[in-house]
Amino acid sequence: MTATETATETAWEVLSRIDVNEHTSLKDKYTYLSWSHAWGELKRYYPSSTFEYIMFDYHDPAHRLPYCMDKNGYAYVGCTVTVDGLSLTEYLPVLDNKNQPICKPNSWEINTALKRCFTKAIALHGLGYYIYAGEDIPEGAVPHPSASDPQSEPPKKYGKSSKDPEWAGPLTKG
Repeated sequence: MTATETATETAWEVLSRIDVNEHTSLKDKYTYLSWSHAWGELKRYYPSSTFEYIMFDYHDPAHRLPYCMDKNGYAYVGCTVTVDGLSLTEYLPVLDNKNQPICKPNSWEINTALKRCFTKAIALHGLGYYIYAGEDIPEGAVPHPSASDPQSEPPKKYGKSSKDPEWAGPLTKG
């Protein structure tokens, strides 16, 4: 890989190669990546990343909640994660531990859904996406830096952003 190729690497290309399997757990037949590990890994590589839960009006605009409920009592949550200037949003229904929708969920079930949605929105940027694709490890995986090795650091973030004075703007097809 040349320096030019490295400098143009996207967040997806960097994040999709990271193996996060050591941070996953198996619940029933589903593999889960902890939201705290997903966020921690994302911030190691892209420290300026942000997230926001989607807020919904509940009967009036002054009363907003981080979920909406349909007429049958099923709730949905949403989360937007921004990495390197790209914002991607994911929506999920509130589900139980067997991935079945919950009618009239309580606050704990909504909170759990928010964290699952947050983790999945991170995966839209590449980190842990292979878990949702049913693969064991990402293609071209890079070894995870050992927490016990103080010398290990995450690879440098590649590419330029709009905050970089040398950034020329987004590429467009001519």
